Order: sequence, then C-alpha cells, then structure tokens
Amino acid sequence: MKIKTVNEQTLSIWASFASQVWRTNEQELIEKFRNNKFPYEFLYFSSSEEPIAWISLSLRHDYVEGCQNGPTAYLEGIFISPNYRCQGIAEELL
Repeated sequence: MKIKTVNEQTLSIWASFASQVWRTNEQELIEKFRNNKFPYEFLYFSSSEEPIAWISLSLRHDYVEGCQNGPTAYLEGIFISPNYRCQGIAEELL
C-alpha cells in the first residue's frame, strides 16, 4: 500500500473519487485543482498499484468551529472504494 500526492498523471483518478463525495463535475474539479484550489490531495494505492482511496486536507485560515487560533488543519473529504472499506484504510490515511 502506498500514499501518493495527486499530480497531473493521477488527476483524473482524483477527480473521480472527489466527485463522488462533493457531487461536482469532474472537469470542474480538475480546473480548480490546476488553479491550486486543492493543495493537499492524496491517493492511496494497493500493492498492485490500484487506486482505492482518496483524502483531501487543507489549512483553514478562516473560522473553524471549536478552534480559537489558526491556521487549522481540516479534513475536507475522504473516500474509500466500497470493496476496501472496513479494512483500516481511512485510519491509515488520517
């Protein structure tokens, strides 16, 4: 298992996962990624190099409930492919 930063080569995989969580058009997500709207995006690959999960993180400088000082690390989204759920992958990504 391997965690990799999203790049141009993995952008369409990332957009496929992210669109399932955010219900946004994949092409729109890709454009936003290229405009640096998603700086902390990671994919989780199986030992056979199959992409099976995604996590989106950010540093929020605006108000985050329960925090008094910023910036605050924030989990924007996470997705695990159905066949790989309940195996501790989300915990490993976090």
